[in-house]
Amino acid sequence: TLDSTPVLTNFEFAGSTAYLPVPEGPHLVEVYPAGSPTPAISGTVILTQAMDYTAIAVGGANGWDLGLLPLVDDNSAPSAGHL
Repeated sequence: TLDSTPVLTNFEFAGSTAYLPVPEGPHLVEVYPAGSPTPAISGTVILTQAMDYTAIAVGGANGWDLGLLPLVDDNSAPSAGHL
């Protein structure tokens, strides 16, 4: 959910989506296991206008706690001569 509103449903491990439009500012992100009323992951992200982000659910295996890893994406074109 994003700010308590369902955004992705029936989302599975290792899944991904295209970018979703989200306004700038702080947002509560919660990830719920199927059928559970309690989030397994809960965190606040602060988004800046005109930037691209990726949010990754991490952990849950080998003793690692579940968590949310927000990343800033650099989608600028590569410099001349580089791919």
